[in-house]
Amino acid sequence: MLHQLSGYLVRKNRLKRLSTMLCLVLAIVSIGITVVIQLYSYRYGIAYNVWYDFAFLMIAALLLFEMFSRFRTIPVKNIFYLLSKYAFAVYLIHNPIIILFAPMIEKIKPLPFQLIILTVLVFTVSWMISFLLDKIPKIGKWLLYIR
Repeated sequence: MLHQLSGYLVRKNRLKRLSTMLCLVLAIVSIGITVVIQLYSYRYGIAYNVWYDFAFLMIAALLLFEMFSRFRTIPVKNIFYLLSKYAFAVYLIHNPIIILFAPMIEKIKPLPFQLIILTVLVFTVSWMISFLLDKIPKIGKWLLYIR
């Protein structure tokens, strides 16, 4: 239901009424709530993982999409191009990387530092592997759908 509502809001330009600063603030608050809920569930052993059906994650993504769609030019176009080029490959590769690195950093305390380190590590390693696989003829195109 939230996905359909988001699509409606974008299609009918209803989010244009919000200022860019308000979009940014609401997105940051939504991301913060998402992180707090995730950390709370981990801390108290609740078997819940934030996923695409989590309202605050969806709201953050929608507001960031709206905010970035307002930019006429992209300040660091090449960085965004490289990030987007390998995004699907990173998505395909990241889970085994999490499985590999999570046990190595589980002793780091407090949990937010562990989360930040794991996120940066997994993203960086997944992106580097995607980049290197793209250099092998046909692997990037056929296996990881890199265009």
